[in-house]
Amino acid sequence: MEYGDIDALNNKPVSGNTFAITMKNEALETHCVNDVKLLAYPRNQDERVYHTRQDEFYLCGPAINLSRAVGQEGDITGLLNKDDKLERFSLADDNNLVARETIYLTFDHVEDSQKLGLIAGFRQTLMTTYLVYSAIGYMGDQVGDIFADIERHHPTKESLSSLYKQLGDIDVYQWNDTGNAWDFQGGWYETGPIAVNHQMMPLKGNLSKKTVKIKLVMNKGLWRLDYFALADIKKKVTPVELTPDQILNKGTSDPGALACISDPHRYLVSMPGSMYKFNFTLPEKNRDYELFLYAKGYYLEWMRAHWIKDKNLQALGQMIRNPGVYLKSETKAYKKYESQMEPIFWNSRIDPLMFSYHDSGNPVKTR
Repeated sequence: MEYGDIDALNNKPVSGNTFAITMKNEALETHCVNDVKLLAYPRNQDERVYHTRQDEFYLCGPAINLSRAVGQEGDITGLLNKDDKLERFSLADDNNLVARETIYLTFDHVEDSQKLGLIAGFRQTLMTTYLVYSAIGYMGDQVGDIFADIERHHPTKESLSSLYKQLGDIDVYQWNDTGNAWDFQGGWYETGPIAVNHQMMPLKGNLSKKTVKIKLVMNKGLWRLDYFALADIKKKVTPVELTPDQILNKGTSDPGALACISDPHRYLVSMPGSMYKFNFTLPEKNRDYELFLYAKGYYLEWMRAHWIKDKNLQALGQMIRNPGVYLKSETKAYKKYESQMEPIFWNSRIDPLMFSYHDSGNPVKTR
């Protein structure tokens, strides 16, 4: 299930011609990293570059601030008008994990814009994480066999993805004054509760008035929303791809790690407690750049004994073949843990000092 992904670093202005990214393994997992690149595009003052779900990049002017936002609880403008990690989220529906909710966004005083894009900062709650680990538990001691089957057979992988389709995207609609209807624009989806995704969606509708109205429809309890704004799109661009010049392993240069990342047929294996620093050289000194991180790889999950006790292939079959029925039946169990999961998850970070190879940076044999 190897995957490559691009994430906006949403970086402040940079100076000089060097940039560093630190990669930590803070979980009981083995991370197998095939590739790491820095994507860079120059920007001037009052310019930003945004990335789309389709891995396209657009140079844009200053952001147009959100005027009003309304959810089921009322006015939520203060939670969504700033990129400040103060997030708006809801709890799952009491009766069905695939119940939907709607949020309305309004942007006033939108002038002189021929092409607009909707900017969003978002991430998932722990709902998907809960479902993934429920599936792993149902697999029990056959988890290796089942994942090998997923890797070899496309239909099996497609069947497993049907669960995500039930949960759905953050669907975006723009109000059309001429047609007196909401026009569908597209959807956002990015699995994961840790990193905030910063993406843009070019809007298809023509701007006929100075007020732009947006409707978001999404699964209730699945998304944590941080920020929305509009951007005036100038042009589509292509950032330059930069490979690391040096990799440090806990402060010491590691040519072996660099050789692994530089070879498409090799992997840098990161164990719990590992910490690598990737140093990059930017194309021009004293030039500001919009930066994005491309990473490709997969991880090995360390199975726990109590997961294996939860083996239930019948439940796994229902999850895959009838995800809508499964999600509704699982609602009560999910709601039992929903309010506890965030603190438990964030407190599960490991202490690197508990591992014997922490000081040397390399695994050693232990009894």
